[in-house]
Amino acid sequence: MNQVKKAIKNLEKEFHKLPVEQQEIAEFFTDIKSEESYAWTFKIEGEIIRYSYLFETQEIVKSTIYQLKI
Repeated sequence: MNQVKKAIKNLEKEFHKLPVEQQEIAEFFTDIKSEESYAWTFKIEGEIIRYSYLFETQEIVKSTIYQLKI
């Protein structure tokens, strides 16, 4: 299986661990591929979240950036 397909499959599994209510309101921004990883960036309730699948270790790293509301 190619790396990107495997990354997408694993990112989907991780995303589906979120509560259904959050999955339904998630707004996806970007898919980013580099030599080291494949990442999804999405927004849920004012938070910007990135899930990155690392090709070398086959791990998912989750990052949350809180969006400031002015």
